[in-house]
Amino acid sequence: MSGRLARGPAGAPPAWTRGWLVDPSRWVFDGVRHVAAPLAERDAFPTVAELDALLRGSPQLEAQAPLPARRPRGARPAPDGAALYDVRITRDARLPTREGSWHDLMNALVFRAFPRAKAALHARQAGELLGHLDRHGALPGARTRLQDVLAMLDEGGALLAVRPQDAAGLHRAIAAGETQLGGARVLVFGHAILEHAVLGAPLPRAAPVVLCDPEPDGPLSPLVARLDDALAAYMGAVTGAPMPPALALDALDADARP
Repeated sequence: MSGRLARGPAGAPPAWTRGWLVDPSRWVFDGVRHVAAPLAERDAFPTVAELDALLRGSPQLEAQAPLPARRPRGARPAPDGAALYDVRITRDARLPTREGSWHDLMNALVFRAFPRAKAALHARQAGELLGHLDRHGALPGARTRLQDVLAMLDEGGALLAVRPQDAAGLHRAIAAGETQLGGARVLVFGHAILEHAVLGAPLPRAAPVVLCDPEPDGPLSPLVARLDDALAAYMGAVTGAPMPPALALDALDADARP
């Protein structure tokens, strides 16, 4: 597949494609391809209910009602912490999902491939929001630095699996903006990157996370499971400290790709 995929007319479901599921050269999808296998026989974009039944697991996908075009006039009601996106995921094991959205479909796939890491990420986000709501009686007017970091990882994270003895060199290579990553294996975690890839759009720069693994060049499915555990621990400890320089995924040395 090359070029941007055609979209349907306004209000119609987006064009469905399966090429990304079966083309091994589409390395960007390798981190989620094993959980996406049930979609391979689809001839049309699945509804949220169909997607939930095909993928199975937690959180349960729940169709999100369209947002109103305009906010009603008058005083805004007090925010309901229980209705917040991250809280729905963390407390209720429900993932609000829009119909016909590649962005949300890719998010669901990342949830199935990296369930512990995604749960840890959204638990941190929920804690930040509920803490602010409890202290101030309102939601923050802007993201905190920690929320920014978590959002960057959620939408645009890239996992760099490397043997422990090579980690220091990899950190130096990333800091220097190099594309030769010295034995690291890159798996995409950010669902916005996956959305760009399936639509044939240029890949956005990625937020890198270095994770040590004894066998980064081993079979993908066990590697993803190990990285899920390592990334969950990382998400539980991440702070609002500055992130390393972003990666230009299209420019990476081919050896770093699965």
